[in-house]
Amino acid sequence: MHNSQTTNIAPFDYADFVSIFGERACENLPKTLKVCGVSTDTRTLSEGNCFVALRGERFDAHRLVKEALQKGAVVALVESLLDADIADASVPILVVEDTLRAFGLLANFHRRRFSIPVVAVAGSAGKTTTKEMTARLLDEHFRVLKTEGNFNNQVGVPLTLLHLSNTHTAAVVEIGTNEPGEIAKLSAIVAPTHGIITNIGKEHLEKLIDEDGVEEEETALFRYLAEHGGTAFINCNDERIRKYGRSGWVRYALADETLGADITATFIMQGSTHPILHLVHHRANVNVEAHLQSVGITGARNALAAAAVGFGLGMSAEEIRRGLEGFRSETSETGYGRMVAETRELPQNRTITLLNDCYNANPTSMYAALETLQTTASPRRIALLGDMRELGAASESEHDALIAALKSASWLTLAILIGAEMHKAYLRASAQHEITPKLVYCDTHSEAAQMITAQTQTGDVLLVKGSRGVRLEDVLEQLFGQ
Repeated sequence: MHNSQTTNIAPFDYADFVSIFGERACENLPKTLKVCGVSTDTRTLSEGNCFVALRGERFDAHRLVKEALQKGAVVALVESLLDADIADASVPILVVEDTLRAFGLLANFHRRRFSIPVVAVAGSAGKTTTKEMTARLLDEHFRVLKTEGNFNNQVGVPLTLLHLSNTHTAAVVEIGTNEPGEIAKLSAIVAPTHGIITNIGKEHLEKLIDEDGVEEEETALFRYLAEHGGTAFINCNDERIRKYGRSGWVRYALADETLGADITATFIMQGSTHPILHLVHHRANVNVEAHLQSVGITGARNALAAAAVGFGLGMSAEEIRRGLEGFRSETSETGYGRMVAETRELPQNRTITLLNDCYNANPTSMYAALETLQTTASPRRIALLGDMRELGAASESEHDALIAALKSASWLTLAILIGAEMHKAYLRASAQHEITPKLVYCDTHSEAAQMITAQTQTGDVLLVKGSRGVRLEDVLEQLFGQ
């Protein structure tokens, strides 16, 4: 696990600290200072670590500085000696203005020791799966460090980078955002040589306001790459992204030959859920056919993005095929994860295909999941859909739009809605006489599980999608006892 703080052994000495923080800030540090690894958590701190006292909404690690020093930290970064209550400590203390920023500076300094391809993955939806698939594909040619899970913020990204070692020949780092300026900060920390934005859509609208705000935020990655001579991979299927193409950057497109992409792909469905992807790299005159284990059109899109990175880094057609076919989506032990197709048994020996995608939801990922459900080869398609959170003032209109889309989806057998925002939207639609029998609302997880049990038949495909706060994995637990 690359995000485990017990295993990062990034070395720093006095001269490194002076380079990062300046001579004046380091005047109380001993010239003999030797650091082995950086920790933000006293529970996993190792002897010889530098301890960084981060502040969060619900915690302040300044209260743990004494404990960190007692456990063997050789230096601590704090924002205030007073808060830390360690002004007389025998172990050196470095006072900085912002420990979170200092953490990023340490990680960036360490990252710049390595002249290897570093791929940053951003976007409104699909970035964790794209990161995982890209890392799996690159593993066919490189020794890859990747972001574990979705450690994609200003704490998780530095933690990932601090695990870089001489064993790695490439890195794939996911970067996320929920407020303006975060992608720019993370790009500066990661210093990527390559970058991909999966798509631009409606995410974190509480602070990013609208899709223009999302575009401005996400494309900070492209601006970084342009300013530093990096290479971007351009998703031409996304009209907001495709206008950013420039000389030397790689353009790719799924199922559309008219967009002038360097790499194109088409797919057919193998069985009910898994695509067979046919890739063409037009400039290199190379073809690849890959039988994917990922799901539907979303799986095909993520695979194409990963393949574009592979081609851009000089991998062979055979390496790319093996990497794509070797990728498996995984559901976490808690029962939620990115889109996974599973064959499951319900009472009365009914076998259904479960599309388990209860990790999170915004409008972009919700419609992508529904599009994947639509492309499955089943005559009956059922969706259990929970709230889309963090939409701010756009929440009402986005949930109303989703219900209107579900109502008009002739391919959809049944949509079961759950959650407070879905309930409000359902009531608004009912007041306008816009509810049809294929749209039902359930108040509780057990009611939703009962509805699914009553309505499903052998051969059905069930999509489960919603924000984490709705806890749709509880419905799955009641259905399947997982």
